[in-house]
Amino acid sequence: MKKITVMISILLAQMVLSVSLAAETPDKYPTLGELLIHIDPDTRAVLMNEKEAVVFHDGPLVPEVLPFSGFTEPIRQEIADGGLTLGMEGLYLLGDLPPGYRNSPSRERTLKIYNILRSVSTLKGLEYYSETSNKMKTLFEDSWAIDGFESKNKIPDPLVSELKPYDSISIYQKDNRFSKNQYTMSFRNEEANLSTSIINHTPLKVSGVIKMVDPEEMQIHIAIMPYQEGLAVYVMMAAATDTRSFRSKAQQSFGNRAIALKNWFEQRMGEEF
Repeated sequence: MKKITVMISILLAQMVLSVSLAAETPDKYPTLGELLIHIDPDTRAVLMNEKEAVVFHDGPLVPEVLPFSGFTEPIRQEIADGGLTLGMEGLYLLGDLPPGYRNSPSRERTLKIYNILRSVSTLKGLEYYSETSNKMKTLFEDSWAIDGFESKNKIPDPLVSELKPYDSISIYQKDNRFSKNQYTMSFRNEEANLSTSIINHTPLKVSGVIKMVDPEEMQIHIAIMPYQEGLAVYVMMAAATDTRSFRSKAQQSFGNRAIALKNWFEQRMGEEF
C-alpha cells in the first residue's frame, strides 16, 4: 500500500510539472497573424514584410497599429480620454530575441521585462535623432524615480520581486528639449502582456520657458505583447496641443523619441537576458 501511495505521489508530481512546463511554452501566446488580425490589411502587410509600421497623426488620435484585445482596450480608452491631437505610434515586431529570453520560464521572463519598464534610471543618457540639430543628441540628461510630487526625493528604481496587476510611480526627468519635469508612470500586467503609460504632471516648456503642453496633456504608451514567434512592442507618444510652432516639428520629433524608447527596450532586453 505504501509503494502504491509513493507511486501515485510521483505520478501526480510529474503531471503538475508537465502542466507547469506546458504553460511556459510559446503555444499559449497568439500567433503573429492572430495578434494582427484586426489591423488594416495594408498595414498588416507592411508589418509582416518590414517588421514595423509607424503612423503619424495630426488631428484626433485613433490608434491604427495597436492590436485589438482586452489587454489593449484600457490603452485605447486612455488615449481617447486624453483628447490627443498630435503624435505618432509605432508597432515593432522583435523576432531575434536573446537566447536567455526563450530559455527562461514564462513568469521569470515576464517579471524581468516588467522590471525593465520600471528601471527609470537607465533612461539617463538615451540618445535620439534631433530634427532641429540634424544629429544625435541626448534625450534624457537625468531620469529617476521620486517618492512623490511634493517631496520630490530621488529614490532607487522601484524594482519588484512579484508581478502586480497595476501599479504607479512618480518620476523626474530632465529632457533635452522640455527641461525638468515630473510624470506619473503607470504599469499594467495581464498574463504575459505588459504596459506602461507616462503622463506629464508638470507643463512641458521648451528650454523651460515657452509652454507647449499643459499638465496631463501628453501621453507616452509602451506595450509589450508576446506572440509565438517573438515580441510585439507598441510605442505611442502624443499630446493635446494647438501651438502652431510646436506642431510644425513635433511629429517627426515624437517619432524619433519613440524610436529611441524602442531601441532602449531592445538594449535592456539584451542586458537582462
